[in-house]
Amino acid sequence: MTSSQQAVRWQQDKRLSVGRAQKVELLKTRLHELCRRWDETIDPETMPIDEQTFIRLQHELIKGIDALFVFVANPQVEPTNNRSERHLRREAEVRKGGRTSKTQSGAGRHSIIMSVLATLNTRFEKFTLKHLLDELANWTQLGFSRFQAELASMTQANALSSA
Repeated sequence: MTSSQQAVRWQQDKRLSVGRAQKVELLKTRLHELCRRWDETIDPETMPIDEQTFIRLQHELIKGIDALFVFVANPQVEPTNNRSERHLRREAEVRKGGRTSKTQSGAGRHSIIMSVLATLNTRFEKFTLKHLLDELANWTQLGFSRFQAELASMTQANALSSA
């Protein structure tokens, strides 16, 4: 069984309340064991490009290790982003068909905006311009997003159930 399959199993295990933090640490240890070359220095002059890419991938995994297993510690968090990706697919098709983003930076900006809007659409009971503007005003005023608040409350709830 792969580490990701094990992580999903632990996330879905309703019996785990106290041991979730320990399971996350076990998964992190496994990932460190797999990513033995993450801290190697890359020499573009002597290393093949695929080897450089492999080391960079390991570096990114280890650098983001705290975000990889949030769904194990907080069972309310989905283990994949498939639902969000499905929401974004239509926008990608519209953008591609309409040729709306002529530059790489324009496509990047458009992608980020559409990703945030699609995710907010899953959070609002009714997605309207007023709800969106209220959310943006709240975000600006509080200094943190709805997503950060949701994650913090899930983390706190999980910590209380583990205590």
